[in-house]
Amino acid sequence: ETIPALFKKTAIQRGEHNAIKVMRDNKEYSWSWKQYYSESMAFAKSLQALGVDERKAVNIMGFNSPEWAISYCGSMMHNNVVSGVYTTNGEEACLYQAEHSEAQVIVVETLK
Repeated sequence: ETIPALFKKTAIQRGEHNAIKVMRDNKEYSWSWKQYYSESMAFAKSLQALGVDERKAVNIMGFNSPEWAISYCGSMMHNNVVSGVYTTNGEEACLYQAEHSEAQVIVVETLK
């Protein structure tokens, strides 16, 4: 089985059970397996709408967060190669990685 197929199976089986939790500003946020899968699928559909080709790179730059995981899973669901970018990379390193991975999309956490 593929990872996206197992992800879908788990989302169906686990449904409303918590998949992800995070604390932000002293408030807990959570995603059920159903929500996690749904948001990942929405990301995959967004890649398709943008015209991103399958098997092409998607660079993801950000800290450990639910959004990072959602974009990662969504990229796999669209059959893309994920290339994580360290948040500590300088401009030259980011440009090098984007060019050499031939990224068609670069996902960033913030513009800072």
